[in-house]
Amino acid sequence: MPARAVRRALAVAGRKAVEVDALVVAAPLVPTTEACRSLARRALGPHGAGIPALGVAAAGHHAEAVASDGTEALAMGAAAVLEAAAAMDVMAFGGWELAVFVGVGRDGTTVALCLSRSGQ
Repeated sequence: MPARAVRRALAVAGRKAVEVDALVVAAPLVPTTEACRSLARRALGPHGAGIPALGVAAAGHHAEAVASDGTEALAMGAAAVLEAAAAMDVMAFGGWELAVFVGVGRDGTTVALCLSRSGQ
């Protein structure tokens, strides 16, 4: 289901999988690195194997939002994490231009957002 949400977000944004530079998954419990990489491969095809993928846990108000249809808030929280990683010049995430942010709720509800630094 999350892979489908990623592909749908790309389609809505008019973007292609090969344009994605990073994928960040936010959930109530930190997704494993392997789960994030697997999602990237399933959602983005062969290109997904080569992009950085990061899993983060929902915290504070994001955890409460998950219980009440707040998966979009999770995805936005994932975007904030990537911005922080880029600001700290974390090598793998420093030069992203197009990223997909996935929020996965406790009930499995998934939202994916496709965001570009250039605003396209």
